[in-house]
Amino acid sequence: MDTQAVRILVRAKLRDGRLPFYKISRLLAGPGKGETCNACDTLITKEQLGKEGIVVGDGGRPLQVYAGCFQIWNAERRTRSRQWTA
Repeated sequence: MDTQAVRILVRAKLRDGRLPFYKISRLLAGPGKGETCNACDTLITKEQLGKEGIVVGDGGRPLQVYAGCFQIWNAERRTRSRQWTA
């Protein structure tokens, strides 16, 4: 999935609550284990770098994403949070 398509999907998921706005309290990175990326909905295979974190302020909700999707989610949550609370 290309970067712009992921960005659009992440924005939609932030709006409807499928992705959190809260920051990550603990972040681990390593090869995927077949989990689904919460941002782009594709499998993270062992050949790919995935990130797993616990979301602060969201009941300790786990977040599993590709490394690139993490960067997009983090940037979009910061931007959207400021826009929607202004």
